[in-house]
Amino acid sequence: MLQERKMFLYTVIDSLQAVMDGLCRNFGIRPNRRTNRIELQNGDIKMSVTIMCTDMGEKAQNLIKEQAGELWQRFYQVETEHTDVKINLLHQIRQTKGILSIEYRFQDEGAEEKENTVYQAFFPILNRLQAVMWIPGEDGREAGVYSADEKGEKALLLSLEGQSQVGEFMPYPGRGAAPPENINQGQIKRRNKSQEILKERGIYVPAHYPFLESGLQLQARSPKEIAERAAALLTVALYSECLLSENQTPDQAMDFVKGIIENMGEGIFSPREWEYLHNPDSTEEERIGFSWQYENLHVMEWALGLTFDLGFPTHTCDVSKAVSLLKDCHSIRDILDLSHPKSKKELMDACDLIFCLDWACVDARINRLPMPGKLDGGVVMERHKSLNWLTGAQDGAEWDQVKTHT
Repeated sequence: MLQERKMFLYTVIDSLQAVMDGLCRNFGIRPNRRTNRIELQNGDIKMSVTIMCTDMGEKAQNLIKEQAGELWQRFYQVETEHTDVKINLLHQIRQTKGILSIEYRFQDEGAEEKENTVYQAFFPILNRLQAVMWIPGEDGREAGVYSADEKGEKALLLSLEGQSQVGEFMPYPGRGAAPPENINQGQIKRRNKSQEILKERGIYVPAHYPFLESGLQLQARSPKEIAERAAALLTVALYSECLLSENQTPDQAMDFVKGIIENMGEGIFSPREWEYLHNPDSTEEERIGFSWQYENLHVMEWALGLTFDLGFPTHTCDVSKAVSLLKDCHSIRDILDLSHPKSKKELMDACDLIFCLDWACVDARINRLPMPGKLDGGVVMERHKSLNWLTGAQDGAEWDQVKTHT
């Protein structure tokens, strides 16, 4: 009995010629520029490969978008403990630029061995084609998306039942967009460093994601400005904690932080902070929001060199440590005397990384997915604001006006 089966390759390569050349080189045949099909045979196994890439026109683009969208939706609904593999597989599918439809048939005698022969023909080329393989659940096969391991052998990324044979998976980068002409080597080097850190954590950010402004265009904050900001953040965070955790009245909470305000000066606060400190009717939502300023305080203390490691934003900071670092400081001068400020390069490197991490968090929220790499989205957002302010981004916007656009 004749067995007829299908499988599909989803590639991030958008060029029919590039895909065709890769296939023909793999199988040792001459490309035919007049067709998008290849016919192969091994014994009684006959294989027909049809290639469709976005450079073939609007009709192909629409079909690719439709088919990739259906596959994305199918795996979006999969429940699995392999969360990061699922998230990155969805990224891989979403950036599909070409689909290869592989139809093959053979007599059913020795079917399993013949099936493996077909797999062995295509899995070694997946990495060259920057592709993953979708095998529908037919004829007893497990429905799932597969990749090639380091040896070019079959490895299950994710099945429709949520199973996986890999510990991690990073989407292929594709050709990506060339950096704009006004991007300098320092910016490219900084982004490459961020991408290496992201890769180590299994967190995907597109290769074409916009670059930060050049450090030459930015005016980083002075140590005095950072010390004043740290003192202001400490004050509003402590005040909020008194209201939320200690159940104090606004007057009692103000008495607790009054000494800090007198020692550090009223001029260190932003208009919004000052209004909050003097509003006896602040809402619980406002109080919770200002209690998050411990995270920003942690970043300022790192920028001042009061703490060595900023840490990866997978959890909230050590509040007691953040408070204790400034407990013996009774003036801005005291803070500065303890400081060993980070260089502008260190600030820019940290800002580029958090810029990328915030994209990953925002993308996860939009698509209602878990945070990748166990990131804490709230911590990432607060750090993004602090680092934007520290580097003088957005034309040196003041604290209340700093945005965290991604």
